[in-house]
Amino acid sequence: MLQPRTSATTAEPGRQAVTGSWWLFTLDPIAARERVEYDGRVYQVEGDPER
Repeated sequence: MLQPRTSATTAEPGRQAVTGSWWLFTLDPIAARERVEYDGRVYQVEGDPER
């Protein structure tokens, strides 16, 4: 499951907010710098994942 992380930043009036980071929940362990394909898009893990 992939979900956007919450952010303290807000968009200016009339503009759409952009999410730059995500929470990824997996059954298999992943490591830093791995690439994950989800729903037809490829995401790269930056840094050590939280467990």
